[in-house]
Amino acid sequence: MAEDRARDATRNEGGSGMSMLFVELGDKERFAVRIELLPDPDKGHYASPEEALSWGRFDLWVQGRNLCAPHGVTWYLLPLFEWFVHNWNALFHESRLPILSDDETWPWVRRDDDARSLPYLSDEEADRREALWYEWSLRHAWRSAAEGGLFPDLLLLREDDFVRFSWGPPPPVGTPPGPVFEHLRGDVLVPLNAVCTPLFDALRDMSDFMIQQGEAWALEDLSRLEALRKNFQELRTVAPEERLIWLSGIARTLEGARQKVEMLKDRLGDSFSAFALDGISQNELVLEGSSLASMMYGSTSPEIGEKDVLLLARSVMTLPPSDVAPPRIPATDFSRPFLEGYGIADRLHDHLGTDMTCPSPIDMEDVLRRLGVYTASLDLDDECVMGVAVLRSGCAPSILVNEKHEKNRTPQGRRFTLAHELCHLLIDREHGRPLAVASGPWAPRAVEKRANAFAAMFLMPKPMLDSMAVECSENALVDAVAVKLKTGKLATKWHLRNLGFLPEDVESV
Repeated sequence: MAEDRARDATRNEGGSGMSMLFVELGDKERFAVRIELLPDPDKGHYASPEEALSWGRFDLWVQGRNLCAPHGVTWYLLPLFEWFVHNWNALFHESRLPILSDDETWPWVRRDDDARSLPYLSDEEADRREALWYEWSLRHAWRSAAEGGLFPDLLLLREDDFVRFSWGPPPPVGTPPGPVFEHLRGDVLVPLNAVCTPLFDALRDMSDFMIQQGEAWALEDLSRLEALRKNFQELRTVAPEERLIWLSGIARTLEGARQKVEMLKDRLGDSFSAFALDGISQNELVLEGSSLASMMYGSTSPEIGEKDVLLLARSVMTLPPSDVAPPRIPATDFSRPFLEGYGIADRLHDHLGTDMTCPSPIDMEDVLRRLGVYTASLDLDDECVMGVAVLRSGCAPSILVNEKHEKNRTPQGRRFTLAHELCHLLIDREHGRPLAVASGPWAPRAVEKRANAFAAMFLMPKPMLDSMAVECSENALVDAVAVKLKTGKLATKWHLRNLGFLPEDVESV
């Protein structure tokens, strides 16, 4: 019990009448937290009585590194505890960034970039982006809970069944010489439950102990601490649909997401929960697994319309029954997404026995029939969604092509979309996870790079390119491959360049 652990770890400090407590939970090689409550050095002169009870030191380890080293976060910790409990569902379920970025450095560069330095943005758009980042940082940036304390610049974000910890940049201007924290920049993934369970237990123990201390000191008002304890207790009884709101990312705001979820419940009836929570498991603290709803809506757009929400949901719910599963094509090179995609394409051709001796177009429709993949068309309002790959127990593995996407208006583009979505089916089948990935600008960048590389290599296998390169000059190779293999010129050019058939500085087609 929390009280037993607290009692075992307390001691009287110097006859001051103020007990000290420390709790250390977790595995420092993955994630661990250590919290120590200490006597308030200012004896409550600069804090409320409840905050004075929370003066202490907070240390947090990820993959063997104490991000609060060397001195820990030493401050009034009550606002930090409140921040964790208030933002728990967003911290551990919301995976979408507020602004789509073209750079690959994850939130740091994009967040720190002054939107007003981008000349193509109006003042109104710059203000909007700034507000979105601010609102998002209140939920995910540890410093938003500092309230005057010196905290590491740490972001927490859900990614699949992991928590991403990203910290940096260097200390703010005016910081005394020398590093304030030893680890100034980093980015790691830690399994979800390895974070949530020890963190929750440590914070709950601390909130219980502070109430005990307040009662022992006969403080008149413990309402803030009692509210904190109540909120911790309620975290263990949250309905899964509420967490799915954050996990799905089907709206930019929590209220907007709630409205869409309620709309789905009304329109889909009793089947909604089965659809939305397909592949999801719930413990007391978090949702785990890959929900069809979360993976589909989270990769479309932050303002997906009601029509598209319903159309996608109904399309997935009405897939034809089938016991056929895509082949297991293991990936062997995880160093870079495009290498992984190339390797999977090569191994699928081996599985299919593709004839590479004579360059000819890959018949995608025939390939999908052989693999038991069902295909259908969608007419979404959102023109940014290229296609949706769906893998659901008892249903045929499926690819839904959005006819509104510019790429799908040509035979070459449609073939690329089919190959791209096939990669999603193969990869997630290998991971044994339910899948409903909507390929578009909001899909995970690494996932999309892998699928694009797969599609390029599958439609343009290297042995075919080798034989064509012998017969064609470098200048004529792009056109020759695009015509012979029925691929788009831009995709062809980039594939040839990436494989070394064209120089790095080749002009765009």
